[in-house]
Amino acid sequence: RKLQRNGEAHYLVDEAGLVFRIVQHRRVAYHCGRSMWDGRTNLDLVSIGIELVGYHNRDITAMQYRALASLLSELKRIYSIADERVLTHSMVAYGAPNRWHRRNHRGRKRCGMQFARWDVRRRIGLKAQPRFDPDVRAGRLIEADPFLAEVLYGTAQEQDRARRRYTVSDANVIAPNRSAWDIARDLYNSADTVYVFDDEYLATFDALAHKQNLVSLLSEVQPAVVMFGATLTGKALAPRVATALEAGLTSNCTALELQEDGSLLQVRPAFTGNFLAHVKTRSAMTMVSVRYRALEAGQKDDARKGEIVKRDVEKIDSGVKVLGKGEAKPASIAGADVVVCAGRGLKKAEDFELVQQLADVLGGVVGATRPLVDDGWISKDHQVGFSGTIVKPKLYVGVGVSGSPQHLAGIRDSGTIVAINSDPSVALFRIADYAVVGDLYQIVPQMIEMLKK
Repeated sequence: RKLQRNGEAHYLVDEAGLVFRIVQHRRVAYHCGRSMWDGRTNLDLVSIGIELVGYHNRDITAMQYRALASLLSELKRIYSIADERVLTHSMVAYGAPNRWHRRNHRGRKRCGMQFARWDVRRRIGLKAQPRFDPDVRAGRLIEADPFLAEVLYGTAQEQDRARRRYTVSDANVIAPNRSAWDIARDLYNSADTVYVFDDEYLATFDALAHKQNLVSLLSEVQPAVVMFGATLTGKALAPRVATALEAGLTSNCTALELQEDGSLLQVRPAFTGNFLAHVKTRSAMTMVSVRYRALEAGQKDDARKGEIVKRDVEKIDSGVKVLGKGEAKPASIAGADVVVCAGRGLKKAEDFELVQQLADVLGGVVGATRPLVDDGWISKDHQVGFSGTIVKPKLYVGVGVSGSPQHLAGIRDSGTIVAINSDPSVALFRIADYAVVGDLYQIVPQMIEMLKK
C-alpha cells in the first residue's frame, strides 16, 4: 500500500549509471504476474521493480553496477528489505491467470540470471540469497529446471558445479547434459568456418584488392550479416563491398541486437551524437561497421573446433602503389589502458602540455572533450565521448571535465575513474571512483611530482 500510495514502485538505471524513478503509480510493470509473494496477483503493489538498460548476453556497465548498489542500499534502508528478498527477474515465475495473462502461462524467463550469482550479488551489496525456489515449493511451476534451480538458488560451489557439469557437444541438441544455453554459448564463442587469404599480395592494405576478394567470398557464402570494424581500414573497405553486392550498410554502430524475427537491429549515433538511430536493413545481406571496443568479445572456448578453408587470392591491377611509409602516429586513445582527458577547466590551449605530462608519467594518452576539439585546441582523433571515440581504459583521469551525457556514455566502461574539478557538483563526480575537488593547476603538478618519485 505504501508503494502504491507513493508511486515509488519502479526504477530504471541507464548505461551511464543515471537512475530514473517512475512516479505515477498507474505505470505498472506489465511483465509481473502471480508469483513469489504468496500467490498475490499483482506484484506491483508489493514489490519494487528495477529495470537495467542493456542486453541479456552482455554485462552491465561499471557505472550501472555502482548506481545499482547505491539504489539497492537506499531502498533496503527505506523499506526494511532483507537481502534474500532482492530477486532477479529469472526468480519470478509467470503464473496465470492474472491481470496480464488470461491463459495458463507457466514457465520462467532467464532474464538477469547473472544477478543470482554470489559474486555479482556481493558486488551490488547483497550478502544473502533466497533460500529456496518458492514457485516450485508452492507447485506454481509444472516442471522445474534442475540446472536453473542450482544456478539461481545454489551455494557458490553448487553454482560453479552446475555450470561445469554441462558438457560441450558439436550436436545442436538439447539433452540431459546439454542445455539450450550451452548450445547458444558454443555457437556464439567460436567460428564454425575460418576463411584464409594467405598471400603476400594482400600484405599491404589496398581497398580495391581486398574488396575484390571479399566480394567473391561473400557472393559464394551468402551470409546474413557481415561485420567490419569501424577503423580506417574498415571504413575504406565496407562501403566498397556493400556497393558491389547491393547490400545495406550501417556504419559506426555502437550496439547490435538480434530480433526475434531474425533481423539485426543496428544502433548508431546520429546528428553529431545527440540522438541514437535504430536501423533495420531491408537487403538480404546486412552489413555493419562497429566502433572499436563497443562490443564485448566472447569467451574463448578451446574445446570447440572450426574448419579452416584456404582461399585462392584474386589479383587485380588496382592502380595503387605504395611509395613509402610515414612515421607511426601516437597511440590511439581507443585502445589505451590509461586516458587523461582534458575538459573546459583548461584555460588555454597551451595548458595541454600539463595534461600531456600527467599522461606521460602514467604511461597513457591525452584525450579531450568535444568543446576543446570544436575550438581547435586539439585534433578530432583525441575526442573522447559518444560522438568521438568510446574508450575503455583501465584508468581514466578527467582533468577539468564536467561530464556531459555524451561524454559519460563514451567512458562508461572504464575500469577506474578519477575526476579532478573545482566544482563539486559536476556530473562526472557522480560516477567517479575518486573525486578530487580543487584547482587542477595546483593538483595536477603535485600528482606529476609524486608519480615521478
